[in-house]
Amino acid sequence: MNSPGLLSRYFARLEACSAACWQGRVTQVTGQLVESEGPFCTVGELCQIVSRSGVFSGEIVGFRGTTVLSMPLQRPQGIRYGDRVMTRGARPAIWVGEALLGRVIDGMGEPLDSAEPC
Repeated sequence: MNSPGLLSRYFARLEACSAACWQGRVTQVTGQLVESEGPFCTVGELCQIVSRSGVFSGEIVGFRGTTVLSMPLQRPQGIRYGDRVMTRGARPAIWVGEALLGRVIDGMGEPLDSAEPC
């Protein structure tokens, strides 16, 4: 039988996740900045921009009145008016440890070097 101490870090991770998904719609793209009507969010949350050309991971970076400002982590090529912007209330986080020492990773913690995944 598992003791509560062994599972506590998993329970903490589950409590930090949200099952709710808030959505908004892209109204304008200027350079790397994506403006949208919604979703319900806070600065620093992760978001996804769902377009016909793919799914772009990004972060909510601010507000201009009722407009939500987000910035994708990849070049926002193909994002257009009406595409969906979704959030789940999660903030960027990465697990760290010995396996990460000396590694080269991107903004989402994915390895960019040729070594095995973390």
